[in-house]
Amino acid sequence: IGAYLLSISTGQAVAVAEDVAAANAYQAARTGIDWAAYQILRNSGGAFASGCDGGAASQTLTLSGGLAGFYAEVACQSPGTEIEGGVTLRGYQVTVTACNQSPCGSSPGPTYVERQLQLTLTK
Repeated sequence: IGAYLLSISTGQAVAVAEDVAAANAYQAARTGIDWAAYQILRNSGGAFASGCDGGAASQTLTLSGGLAGFYAEVACQSPGTEIEGGVTLRGYQVTVTACNQSPCGSSPGPTYVERQLQLTLTK
C-alpha cells in the first residue's frame, strides 16, 4: 500500500510541475505579445518595429524573474499598407512562440513545454 501511495503522490507532483510549466509558457508568450505591441505602437523607430515595417522582423527574448528559463521568440510580418477612408493603415501579424529551451522546438525532451500566441495589429 505504501509503494502504491508513493507512486500516486509522485504522479501528482509531476502533474503539478507540468501545469506550472505550461502556465509559465503561456505567460512568457503573453510577455512576448505585449513587448511586440509596445515596439510597434510606441517605439516605432526601434529596430524591431522598423524591421517589421520593412516586411519581417524577429527577436528572441530571454526572460527573467518568475519566468527565468523561458524564452519568447517574437516574429512580425507586415504585408504592407492600405488606404481606408483617406487614411493610410499598416497591418501587422505578430506570432510569439514561448518555451523552456532555446531555440524553441529543437529536440524537445520530456519536460519541454511550448505555447504560441498570435496578434494582429493595425496602425
